Amino acid sequence: MASRVQLNETCTPADSAALYRVFINGVQPAQVCLIEEWLWTLPSVVSVECRYDGIEHLLGMEVIASAPDLDGQLQACLAQAGVGAADLEIQPPQPVADADWAEAWKAFWPVTRLLPNLVIQPSWEPYEPGPDETVLHLDPGMAFGTGSHETTRLMLLALDTGLAQAQPWCSLDQAILDLGTGSGVLSVYLGLKGASGITAVDILPETVVVTQDNMRRNALPDTAIDVSTTPLAQLPTDTYGLVVANILAHILASLLPDIGRVLKPGGTVLLGGITVDRYAEFKAVLDTLPFTLRQVWVQGQWVALRMEWTGGSGMGAAS
Repeated sequence: MASRVQLNETCTPADSAALYRVFINGVQPAQVCLIEEWLWTLPSVVSVECRYDGIEHLLGMEVIASAPDLDGQLQACLAQAGVGAADLEIQPPQPVADADWAEAWKAFWPVTRLLPNLVIQPSWEPYEPGPDETVLHLDPGMAFGTGSHETTRLMLLALDTGLAQAQPWCSLDQAILDLGTGSGVLSVYLGLKGASGITAVDILPETVVVTQDNMRRNALPDTAIDVSTTPLAQLPTDTYGLVVANILAHILASLLPDIGRVLKPGGTVLLGGITVDRYAEFKAVLDTLPFTLRQVWVQGQWVALRMEWTGGSGMGAAS
């Protein structure tokens, strides 16, 4: 039985002594991205796993979360997502032993090649890097992203392309904001490439510890990344030349005015976390604001966008 697992990059860390597992039968392959997107909005969810029989045949999805009423939460979530719940079977929650989960999830995260020249290496896996390879030494902790999701790959591809082509929008000499940093994947990558003026923020206090740990694993100085839980609304106006944000589309849409406010005039925002079927809806919101779309990347069912802020100084949420 083959499987594909994603640790939730936006979830609230669970009490590892009180985790529950639910299996969803009847999921169609075309529904996976939509269901994943909505499952990640549940703060109790720790991981979402697609289980396959062989390579192609999808058996269903396994969800691990800290909620004993997980089956009820999933039913409400799927109804909100518009997924035909009548065709799905949500099995009753089963408790997950702390010791089993604490080690078992590591088996789903080997050394992973994200780009031809970029590898993520967890601390428990040996790896000998090749010439000209960048290795991210990254441990997400139990409740943070592994960096291997398509959205993160798209963001890293965009940054890697910009750096390789020395594009001005991707300059490492400017102030950079990593909004919703999670395990710090994007910040650490930029730090390894030479950026030093990085601000990383997330609403979860645990991200500060995880990102700082990953900075140390990659031998970055403590001053390379300023990581905190400072809300976007409290960040200074007209400050950042580049904002990177890999967050779900409906959250991004609500943050766009404030992102414009913190950007310098002519600054760039790189956005991930947008599904193909939500792109038109997101673009309609985008068109109401002074952003100019410069580039689009697509991988599977996910979209990443590079946009230029064409509003004036001090515009955005405060305007």
